[in-house]
Amino acid sequence: QLKPLDYMVKQSHAIARREFLSLPDLPRTPELRRVVQAMNQMVEKLKALFQEQAERSEKLRTESYQDNLTGLSNRAAFQRYLSGHLGRGQPYGVFSLDLNGFKAINDTHGHAAGDAILQHVARQLLRVVAPPGDGIDPSQVRAFVTDGRRELLVLQVLLESVEDLDAHAQALAERVGADRHDHE
Repeated sequence: QLKPLDYMVKQSHAIARREFLSLPDLPRTPELRRVVQAMNQMVEKLKALFQEQAERSEKLRTESYQDNLTGLSNRAAFQRYLSGHLGRGQPYGVFSLDLNGFKAINDTHGHAAGDAILQHVARQLLRVVAPPGDGIDPSQVRAFVTDGRRELLVLQVLLESVEDLDAHAQALAERVGADRHDHE
């Protein structure tokens, strides 16, 4: 007769571990049946709430490190990624792509047109930053938006090796149709 009560105790302990058990066989006693049904409903509701919370947390985590317009990683992600590389003492390269005159595009054609250009440039940069066959491991390359004002787009790429840094900088500039300016 105490099986349903014992199972409800197991249910409560399982909930504390974020495990969600339901009693499949309802007891015959009407009062106990109602209590077990209520517990099963509560377990299902808690399961749904925990799932929603996990999804919301993941969405917030993604948004905190991703630019919502371009889909590229943002300044916070860049700083986090860079500090990880600096701490390891591994060589890296940083390239900056500056869209000269971008403020004039926003001023003349409006922010919607400017946003469309930023999205297009971001897609193109992701496509050309580490194309297949150029010897660069795409998992070791990152593109970042570091200016949140949208009037200037800066995309920075980190590399694991500096052996062909100069050649890669030139190739990247050619692929995106940019003028190359070296800065120390």
